Amino acid sequence: MTNHLVIFDGQMVNNGEVRITTANRAFRYADALFETMLWNNGHIRFLQDHHGRMTRGMSFLGMEKPSGFELEDRGRYAALLAEGAGFGKGRIRLQVFRKDGGLYWPTHKEVSWVMEMDSLDMKAGGKSAGVHLGIYPDHRIPVSKLSNLKSTQRLPQVLASIYADEHNFDDCLLLNENGCVAETIASNIFIVKKGMIITPALTEGCVAGVMRKQVIRWAKSNGVQLRKTMLSPEHVAAADEVFLTNAIRGIVSCKSFGSASYSREMTNKIARDLL
Repeated sequence: MTNHLVIFDGQMVNNGEVRITTANRAFRYADALFETMLWNNGHIRFLQDHHGRMTRGMSFLGMEKPSGFELEDRGRYAALLAEGAGFGKGRIRLQVFRKDGGLYWPTHKEVSWVMEMDSLDMKAGGKSAGVHLGIYPDHRIPVSKLSNLKSTQRLPQVLASIYADEHNFDDCLLLNENGCVAETIASNIFIVKKGMIITPALTEGCVAGVMRKQVIRWAKSNGVQLRKTMLSPEHVAAADEVFLTNAIRGIVSCKSFGSASYSREMTNKIARDLL
């Protein structure tokens, strides 16, 4: 969409009316956070968890929450965008960035924000047959609390996406600085081994995913053993099942990684229960 309505600092405007300067801190330093949320049937899926993650991230980065930025405001603004675009289902991107001022050292804590919605393109992982996984061999994800945030600094994911496209993978594992699995390009990763679900802990450098949180809750409420720990590429290769979680696509099964292939019995059950 090249010309569409957005909400900018609480006002609905055409996206072409949103002006940023060369001093914009998101542009200069990636001093910004974002949330990608699913709009469906008149509401944002898992809105409370998205709101909580955004506000915690802002607090971590020393950003002040602006007026009109409460939980109920998110749904109201999204409804306006959906009505304006005629969407029954869409992808919402909410981005918050610190206002202009300073070099690395910001001069204040105030932020601006923009919300936009577009139609869904499920190309990246919505394959009913499952995802063919590769492994991105180059840039490593830092083991840091910053890696848990949805910051706009996504260069490893951009480079991994290019690599996946060039090597005919649907998605790729991203490794952390210790050579262990952190996540994939746009998803958290889970494996199933002998009935146990295993996923990288936040201390492994993965994003604190909203859909990841739902799976962890599901396991607890259903009495299924789940471990948050270190996960190596060898663990992924030896798994019975592998699935990816993402706020937009939900739960996506993996069909293969190298010479390994996977079933999807528990993956399908989790998807049925949560989605």
